[in-house]
Amino acid sequence: MNKVVAWFKNVTQSLEYIKRQNNELIWAEVFNSTIVDSSWFKQSVSPGRWAVGYPLLYVLYRILDEKSVNSILELGLGQSSKMTCSYAHSQKSIKHIVVDHNQEWIDFFKGNISDIVDNSDIILCNMSSPQPEQYQYENFSNSIPDTKYDLIIVDAPYGSDHNSRNDILQIIPERLSETFTIIFDDCERIGEQETFNSLLAILDKNNIPYSVGEYSGMKDIKIVTSPNKSYFCTL
Repeated sequence: MNKVVAWFKNVTQSLEYIKRQNNELIWAEVFNSTIVDSSWFKQSVSPGRWAVGYPLLYVLYRILDEKSVNSILELGLGQSSKMTCSYAHSQKSIKHIVVDHNQEWIDFFKGNISDIVDNSDIILCNMSSPQPEQYQYENFSNSIPDTKYDLIIVDAPYGSDHNSRNDILQIIPERLSETFTIIFDDCERIGEQETFNSLLAILDKNNIPYSVGEYSGMKDIKIVTSPNKSYFCTL
């Protein structure tokens, strides 16, 4: 009986992996077709593994391509930052903040991306683990500019088993614009799901209306938007 259960579990996991892989390939095709004639995004990207996947890149591109984003807060410097830096390069009036814990990676990124301009500010914020295996940025809320953000991307720091990447909760709703979109990566994991649910609970407590969407590839992303941006939940 145990062998049958183990076999069934293995088959189920294999089918889930194939499903996710197929979804990722479809999103890759959609993304690459979408950016073919882009006037502002020309960077190459390398999605997958630790980096964001194609669903996030596609959703992020569609949001930015509206040219209606004025302030961006990005937790984690990586493949999505290539796109946000390009957007900031094309829209000089916006404020773009990226937080990362690794100075060597920051230096490498700056040396290899041509689209970094003065309105893109990459902030070094050391990472700590106040509880076992729960990573957070040190002094996070005081390290970033005290402004309101209409686009927030959460893909750092390292994931935790529970309440993962909960730094963002420190600044909600005080630094959230009336019109907003928050993108949360790696939501197939319990820790990120818990923090995303805590985020929604804060919005509920403050009587802030919102819409929620989810996109799946090799990883899941969840987004929450102000009602006037709810169509981002169904791209």
